Amino acid sequence: MGFYYMIGAALQRRVWVGSDLMPLFANLYVILVGPAGLGKGLVLKQIIKMLRHHKLRLSTKESETQLSPAELADLQDQLLDMADIRKMEDPLLIPMAPDSTTYEALVREMGKTIRRIDYRKLNPDTGQLETKTYIHKSLCACLEELSSLLRKHTESIVNFMLVAYDCGDYDYVIKHGAPDRLRKTCLSFMAGTTPEFMRETFDDRLLNEGFASRTLFVSEFANRFKRFEIIEFTPDQIAARQTILDHIKKLTRLYGQATFSTEAFQLMKNYFEGGTNEEKMNDSPKLVGYYARKDIHVQKLSMCVHYAEHTDSVIGVESVALALKLLEDIEGRMHLALSFGRNVIDNYGKSILSYLRKRACWVSKAEIIGAFSHELRLAEIDEVLNIRVRTGIILVRAEARGLEYKAVLKNE
Repeated sequence: MGFYYMIGAALQRRVWVGSDLMPLFANLYVILVGPAGLGKGLVLKQIIKMLRHHKLRLSTKESETQLSPAELADLQDQLLDMADIRKMEDPLLIPMAPDSTTYEALVREMGKTIRRIDYRKLNPDTGQLETKTYIHKSLCACLEELSSLLRKHTESIVNFMLVAYDCGDYDYVIKHGAPDRLRKTCLSFMAGTTPEFMRETFDDRLLNEGFASRTLFVSEFANRFKRFEIIEFTPDQIAARQTILDHIKKLTRLYGQATFSTEAFQLMKNYFEGGTNEEKMNDSPKLVGYYARKDIHVQKLSMCVHYAEHTDSVIGVESVALALKLLEDIEGRMHLALSFGRNVIDNYGKSILSYLRKRACWVSKAEIIGAFSHELRLAEIDEVLNIRVRTGIILVRAEARGLEYKAVLKNE
C-alpha cells in the first residue's frame, strides 16, 4: 500500500478518471495501524526518501504562459520564495509537508505548493492546437507518526482533509491574516500510528463525518517474521530503486484524462451492480462508510496500480482486478483500527487479544493475570476472556495447571 500511495502522490492533481466536471484523482489516504516495532517506519522512511528525491527546475519563461494576472502574480511570488535567495536547498518536484506539522502549517504549506504544467488543446474555433497551462496545488504528507499532526485542532484538520481528498477548493482563516481560498487542492496522505493513539484521539463522530470512509486503514498485530538486523540492499535492489525513481519522474510529466478499458469498466460494473460487493469481506458496522465509498477506492487504486507500470492513459482489466484484491486483503482487519469507544474494559480486551496473538501459543490464565493485573481487576480479566471465548476469537482449554487460552490465528 505504501508503494501505490507513492505512485498516486507522484500523479498529483494532473491525471484523472471521469468527466472534467466530476474528475477523480489518484491521491490516497493510507494509515498503517499496529503496535510499536512492527516496521511501519521502515516503509514510511523509504517512501519519504523517494518522494523527496527529485527537485524542481525553475522556469525562466513563466510570463509567456496563458495565466491570468492573479495566477501569474501568485506563481511569481512562489518562484521567488523557492529561489536560492535564502540559501535553501532546491524545492521539491513533488511538494511534501514537514515531518511534524500543525493544522495551520499544513494549510499554509498547501498554499505554497503551486505547480504548473503546459499541455496542448485543440481550439474548436480555429482548428489549431494551442498551448495551455494547468495550475494546481498538490501536497503529499507522509508521517512516521500520526500523532505529529493530530495533537490539537483535530476537527479542523479532518475537515481540511475531507476537502483535500476530494481535490476541491478550501476556504480558511489563519490567526494573523486575511481569509483565503486554496484552489484546486490535492492531498496524498500516509502515516503510521498505534491502536492506542487511535483510541485516544478519534471518536465515532469524527470518523462518521467521512474521514474513515476515505481512508484505507492497514491493520496488523504482529510481525510476519522476526529479524535482528536491517539487511543491506543488494545491487539488484539498488538498481530497481533507481528504476522506480526514473518512473516517478516520468509520472510528474503526465497530464490529462485516463479511461478504463471496456473490460475493466465492465468488471467494476458487474462487481458493484451485480451483487458481488454485497458479499463483504468484513461485516463490521465500523466499515459501513468505507463500503459505501469502495467504488471510489477501487478507481483510485486502479489508477495507482496502472501507473506503477505504465504511462499510457488506458487502465486495463488487470489493474482493476489487482486493486480489488489488494482492498480485499486489507478489509479483513481494517475494523481493528476503528474498534474503540467508551467501553474502557473492552479497550483493554483488545490489548489482551493482541498479547495472545503475539504469543501464538497456549497461555495460562496465571500468566495473563500477571501481565495485566496492574491495569485490570481479576473479575475484569475474566469478563474480557469470557466474552472473547463466547465470540470464538479466543480458545480455552482446561489443563492440570488450570485454564489456558489461545488467540485464533488467521490460518486456523
